[in-house]
Amino acid sequence: TWFDVIASASSPALIARIGEADRTNPALAQEGAARDRLLAGLTCTLLESSTPPVLTLLLLSQAAPVQTGYGPDSDESRAALASADAEIRRLLDCLTRSGRDESTTIIVAGDRGVLPVHTLVAPNALLAEAGLVTASPTSPESIGRWSALSRSNGGSAFLYAKSDGAALQARRALSREAAKTRAFRVVSAEQMLVAGADPEAWFGLEAEPGFGFGNQSVPPFLQAGARRGVGGYLSGRPGTEAGFVAWGRGVRPGVRIPRMRQTDVAPTIGRLLGLDLGEVDGRPLIGILALPATKRAPAASNQTGAP
Repeated sequence: TWFDVIASASSPALIARIGEADRTNPALAQEGAARDRLLAGLTCTLLESSTPPVLTLLLLSQAAPVQTGYGPDSDESRAALASADAEIRRLLDCLTRSGRDESTTIIVAGDRGVLPVHTLVAPNALLAEAGLVTASPTSPESIGRWSALSRSNGGSAFLYAKSDGAALQARRALSREAAKTRAFRVVSAEQMLVAGADPEAWFGLEAEPGFGFGNQSVPPFLQAGARRGVGGYLSGRPGTEAGFVAWGRGVRPGVRIPRMRQTDVAPTIGRLLGLDLGEVDGRPLIGILALPATKRAPAASNQTGAP
């Protein structure tokens, strides 16, 4: 449950307060405004305490399920984003009341972009027809036995196989269907590795605009999507960019970032805090930080006295 996840990474005092709220408010079991209000309120309590944490991480979850359920351009999504903005405003007010607004850095980062969809593709239904997947009798989303299996990420899917033969058979079947429906394309293992995808996958699938993937293993292969938005595309498709905004102590004002990777967020925060994160995939965005210049030792003079 969501409480189990939080309890595995929170302090005892926070766990007690969240657990009490969880027992009395069933709405907290789902991502949404109620959960965001609770966690933002607890964050305010921490920020206004006499010993606030050096680093606070807060996940506001209400916008994600609304964007996938109703579509990114829907009135419901705009309302959810406005509600999330209100929680950020609440945190800023807490910092102002505690007198810590000028000594704090605030970073707001999105985790993925969502594009509108109208049709869901079910690769496992095709694999079941080919004898590579046996559907579970209890749920269309559940799988019994399998030799090759597709796992959806929304706008992409990864294909896993237990043998070379099963992988080749699955690829032939899916390639034929991709050419027939033009709803998706097959992505080679080499392209998957370049994109940073799961190296255990034999190959991948990426949906065309308007399409997304599901995990069901029963027909039809194409069906009207219950979800109206998906993220998780492999390529940098326009519209899938996640936002990044930073301001406050240690951040240079007025700097715009044309492009960055999500793996750059943690190294940038680490540089701001003076932490050495070691070998990581991302890079710190030095140009957005207003940090003291590193002192350099004077260059040694050569024999002629020239600098």
